[in-house]
Amino acid sequence: AHADTDRVTFGIRVAAAVEFLAVIGYQSFPPGRRVAPITLPRSVGGVPPVTYTLSPALPAGLTYDAAAGIIRGTPAQITPPAPYTFTATDSNGSSDRLMFMIAVEPPPDDFSLVGNFPNPFQETTQILLDLPWAADVSVEVMDLLGRVAVSLPPRHYSAGSKRSIVFNGGMLASGLYVYRVSVTTPEHSEVHTGSFVRAK
Repeated sequence: AHADTDRVTFGIRVAAAVEFLAVIGYQSFPPGRRVAPITLPRSVGGVPPVTYTLSPALPAGLTYDAAAGIIRGTPAQITPPAPYTFTATDSNGSSDRLMFMIAVEPPPDDFSLVGNFPNPFQETTQILLDLPWAADVSVEVMDLLGRVAVSLPPRHYSAGSKRSIVFNGGMLASGLYVYRVSVTTPEHSEVHTGSFVRAK
């Protein structure tokens, strides 16, 4: 006698975990002024569908469109900086989250370079700038010999406190660098400098 056997062939695919590759900068809005829509980043990996949540509730006057991943609206009143969590979760329960700050505050009186955070940094840092008026902002990063290592083209920023320029320094060698922030409006231009350390 012999036993009957059946053979079943199947494959197993291991899905990559949900992961955010981007960061969200510090968000500061003046009260009573409609904000330019802010598109929050999408995650990579995971098993569709991926759902996105933002908590806690936004300041009065602002809304989060979960389908489009956009914050929009007109802030109604001044609120201090508060931490927010943006979470992506796939159908298997894998998740990743980004932390960032939102504040509703009057525009500052003067241009100033707040600095960058974190410092030292491994891959990404945020350069924070106070802007009393809307301006075009560009950044140059130089080594200690004055050679330009990275140049970010001008980008338009609205007025506000702690406007965030997200800088990805993954291509830089470890060490100390000087960065130069150029701020330009139709009536005014100035340059601010700072320094940071890339640490692998």
